[in-house]
Amino acid sequence: MSTGMESRDRIRKRGIRNMPSSKKPTPKPPGDYVRSIYLNHYRGAWVTSVTSLFMWIIAIGAYLFQIIRPNNLIGVSAAVAFLYLINPPFLLVLKHSRSLRLSNVVSLFVNFLEIVDYTAVIYFLGGINALWMSPIYAVLIYYIGMVGPRILPFVIATFCWAVLAAAVALEYFGIIPCQYPVEYPRLPGGYQISVIITVAAILYVVAFVSAYMANVLRERKNKLKQANLELEQNSVKLKQAEKELRTSYDELEKRVEERTAELAQTNENLRQEVADRARAEVALKESEERYRALFEDNPIETFVVDKDARITMYNGAKRTSGGTLPRLGDVMYRDYAAGYSMDMHQRLMECIAEKKSRDFRDQRYNDRYLDIRMSPMEGGAIITVIDQTEKRKLENRLHRAQKMEAMGLMAGGIAHDLNNILSGIVSYPELILMDLAGDSPLRKPLETIQESGIRAAEVVADLLTITRGVAGHREVFNLNAAVEEYLDSAEHSRLSRNQRTTTFKTQLDADVLNINGSLTHMKKALMNLAANASEAIEGAGTVTIATTNRYLDKPLKGYEEVNTGEYALLSVSDDGTGISPEDLERIFEPFYTKKVMGRTGTGLGLAVVWNTVQDHNGYINVTSSKKGTLFELYFPVTREVAISEKEEVHLEDYMGNGERILVVDDEERQREIACGLLIRLGYSSEAVSGGKEAVEYVKEQPVDLIVLDMVMPRGLNGRETYEEIIKICPGQKAIIASGFAKTEEVEKAQSLGAGRYIKKPYTLQNLAAAVKEELAKNAGRTKSFERRCL
Repeated sequence: MSTGMESRDRIRKRGIRNMPSSKKPTPKPPGDYVRSIYLNHYRGAWVTSVTSLFMWIIAIGAYLFQIIRPNNLIGVSAAVAFLYLINPPFLLVLKHSRSLRLSNVVSLFVNFLEIVDYTAVIYFLGGINALWMSPIYAVLIYYIGMVGPRILPFVIATFCWAVLAAAVALEYFGIIPCQYPVEYPRLPGGYQISVIITVAAILYVVAFVSAYMANVLRERKNKLKQANLELEQNSVKLKQAEKELRTSYDELEKRVEERTAELAQTNENLRQEVADRARAEVALKESEERYRALFEDNPIETFVVDKDARITMYNGAKRTSGGTLPRLGDVMYRDYAAGYSMDMHQRLMECIAEKKSRDFRDQRYNDRYLDIRMSPMEGGAIITVIDQTEKRKLENRLHRAQKMEAMGLMAGGIAHDLNNILSGIVSYPELILMDLAGDSPLRKPLETIQESGIRAAEVVADLLTITRGVAGHREVFNLNAAVEEYLDSAEHSRLSRNQRTTTFKTQLDADVLNINGSLTHMKKALMNLAANASEAIEGAGTVTIATTNRYLDKPLKGYEEVNTGEYALLSVSDDGTGISPEDLERIFEPFYTKKVMGRTGTGLGLAVVWNTVQDHNGYINVTSSKKGTLFELYFPVTREVAISEKEEVHLEDYMGNGERILVVDDEERQREIACGLLIRLGYSSEAVSGGKEAVEYVKEQPVDLIVLDMVMPRGLNGRETYEEIIKICPGQKAIIASGFAKTEEVEKAQSLGAGRYIKKPYTLQNLAAAVKEELAKNAGRTKSFERRCL
């Protein structure tokens, strides 16, 4: 009896010793506080983001109702954008911070930035007149009061009214511009001070309420935690007592050491089994997480099919790809995605049966190019699909640009040589015709020669356009003017006569904005588009030329990707047979044409269009079907005013008064032509064959003007020659001539003082105008002006 009593006493004492103590829970370590600061700011970022969006919507409404000006809306938008931008970097710092002091400093700094930003919003909404927006401070103060220490909402309230008062004071004293809305007058200083004091009082009330409510909630929360802790402790005590009583009962009943040892061994085995199972569950969970990361978050579309090719799952990349989603249980490449050129279902079944991977490159499916890989696995296969469509488009665009660049280099060299050859054909007939009698039988053959030379020069001009360095005069003009000038041109009249069954219509937007570029090349591009459109029509049909304004707030993906912005749009459409997809990829390549070469086209028309658009920093979009083709040309707009049309100048206005002009050119024929034209215009002309000769010439005798060839391979080029001449004769007048495009060397020469740039072959009109214009500068100087040669 005493033994049993002693055993029960030992059990009771041992149970009391094993009972958990009722000590208060230990305070959180600093790391937990740092983590709580980050979580509070993370939730606060959502609160401020929603509040900012609400403020921005209010600003837009105020702007739409003309309560505020555009600059107010821009300021509010900038402040809201800043509020969105400051959160990510500071949240990243708080997330990785291990220092409580650093976290507190960053937290306070972020709050201060938010207060400044809210004040900026109030400032741009009207300053003192927009203090009805001050409740946005209350949102921040109330949130901080609920999650932070008791003193923090009062600190934030102080920051709020202090920053607001500073902004109002700066605005009142004119240090920063006033942002009053249109309707409100400026308020007196006393009124502003009273308003600031009222706002400060309200903010302190909000701070007190939030701190008080937060304190009440914390106390209730602590009480609940304490009650839960006590319940847990009591539960542990009861469980521990029950366990001890059960053990005592077993000991008293069995009293067998062997049985006790067996039970201990069994318990040890069970614990080991539980530990092994727990480790297995952890490993399984980690494996599942890795699988989810590899499968669900993989940016490559992935399908899993069973041995019968039925879809069992697919990943998130497929859900976000924008295509039609399959249903689980669909047979791959039969119920779903069956539109391939080969029997993909048969290939999949072979992959599953033979246990061999299969790759399929550049498979065309619904206007997409896909790389598909089938990998067998136990009980089915995994299919990965990589979309290569954008890559192919970029490769094609790069290939097209490289081809155009190579063709341009070739065309530039050819054009230079052809210009020299054509100079005599174009210029000499003009000189002869000026001295030839009107009834001479030679007049018509000479006019035919001149016309042929001019047409050949136009082909050379097309070659120069392909170089994407067109020597064209840039000016502000309107697309409607380009269309109207083309419709009044001889080229359009000739096209209308040849295409009698084609009707030409226009749809011109009277409000279309101006663009900056070359009117001549714009008309040339329009001429080529109109000619192509009319020739695409079999029988009777209509070609429509239209202009309009187009604003893109997101990129337009078409033949080319058109960036966002404001554009003036020129479109040419026809109701012909359309362009095949194969030809559509190559229509802008030089010399690629379906026409009869030399009879209906040269193969340069659309290449000229493409390069003209590129030179104007524009974009092309082409759509074609069996119902017709539409070319859309996007040109960036300008707000500048188009210059008025120049009045026609008669040849008599270009005549000189014996001024001395020096022609510098390495081609003898070019020198002869230029000198002949200048003498015909009444100038005294001399010529030299190179840059060094020109420098020696001006050392000996002065000239009023130099006509300077830019490209002279042997010796000094045009820019180097002019650079040496102005060292000897500062201020020497010159004009630049070349058959090449306007290069950096031309621009450098013009920056040194050279005048107008003209393009070969010479014509009487362009040479006379350039010389007259340059000589008219500083007209107060006498002919063969005196200067000191260094």
